[in-house]
Amino acid sequence: MKNLIRNLVFIALSVVNAASRSDGQEQVSAALTAEPGLLPLHGRFSLTLSVTSVNTRLAKQIEVRSLPSERHFKLEPFRELPVRRRMVNGQIEEVRRFRARATAMETGAFSIGPVLQVAVLKRKPLFIGSTWVEEPLRVPVPPVAVKVHPLPRDGRPPDFSGAVGRFRLLVDVAPTNVAAGDLVVLQSTIEGSGYLEDATPPQAENSRLFRAYPPEPLEINDGKAAYRQIVVPLSTNARAIPALRFSFYDPKAARYVTATQGPFRLQFHELPDVSPVAVPEGSPPDAAADFSAADGGAAAARAAAPRPLSIAIAVTLVLALLAAVAVVVFARGRRLRFMLAVVVILPLLTVTVWRLRSPDGESSRYSMTSQQPARIAPAPTALPLFTIPRGARVRIVGKWRHWLKVEYGEDRGWIPQTAVSTDRAPR
Repeated sequence: MKNLIRNLVFIALSVVNAASRSDGQEQVSAALTAEPGLLPLHGRFSLTLSVTSVNTRLAKQIEVRSLPSERHFKLEPFRELPVRRRMVNGQIEEVRRFRARATAMETGAFSIGPVLQVAVLKRKPLFIGSTWVEEPLRVPVPPVAVKVHPLPRDGRPPDFSGAVGRFRLLVDVAPTNVAAGDLVVLQSTIEGSGYLEDATPPQAENSRLFRAYPPEPLEINDGKAAYRQIVVPLSTNARAIPALRFSFYDPKAARYVTATQGPFRLQFHELPDVSPVAVPEGSPPDAAADFSAADGGAAAARAAAPRPLSIAIAVTLVLALLAAVAVVVFARGRRLRFMLAVVVILPLLTVTVWRLRSPDGESSRYSMTSQQPARIAPAPTALPLFTIPRGARVRIVGKWRHWLKVEYGEDRGWIPQTAVSTDRAPR
């Protein structure tokens, strides 16, 4: 009995000592560093958060609160670095470090001081044995100062892209053996580290020798951006595409840098001679309007023949109309006359509506003399969009030199003018 009482007293004292032991905030501390602390607008810097605990076990999950607004900084998620442990005055010190990259989105002086929400693991004695419990703990972080200054005006090139960091420019041009009017694809790639989100891409400009279309983004992610631009040489005098430039600000060198690629030489071959067709001259081709249809490859061939309105169908419609009039006049009974009129007149209305929906009528269409691929631009090497069969009827909507822009069904493309008959297709 005495031994039992002695054990109960020992357990009670252990519980009291455990409850009164100081495991509070003084055993968990945090610090934040920013490198560099002085940076330009859209410059990137690193935030390193260190959480130190002495003779204290922390739960794995650590929540960071009160971070700055995205209007001031764009923060990437914190990633944990290897844990550091060491003995200090006979006690185990553990340092958990977390690092995130941030981009300055606004100029000014800022103070970054988040608050940590952690959970302390404590052993709770039981009547028999013990168990681990989590106790929440709020850990303030001393603020760190970050100053963001505007980009300098001195030395800023006129074509500054807005990118901040260190980059290199790569450009691929294909094809380089072309004819006047062919499509030339410029694919430019920017690689490096820094801010690229709102940067203006490198691009060729319109001139009397080249028609240049706006660049299309192919990929924009962390430290890499790729663009594609279509350039059309307008004559054989366009011997070279001018060099592409990409200007950015290098915060480490504290100066503007311009990366250049080119110029890009072109070789020309002759187009085959074709006889002209009597079609009014139109405006130069707008390849940009059709380019989206070829993105990802040529469209599938459409071999469906057009639907002619033959003489037999016209005669049938006339007879149906006469029959409807006879039914209405001579049939007995209102219900019978109504039903017969609907049965006879409905096909007539259907064909009439179909006829009215056909664009511009059949009289404005021309007949194909041979099967031809309709292309995205007036050039034999341009991407094919669809195939027009021989005998099909097309509508001419534009002309560029010896190429015709035609409409076939709901599709449009460029074909050689020798592929259509000079006479309008018969009705």
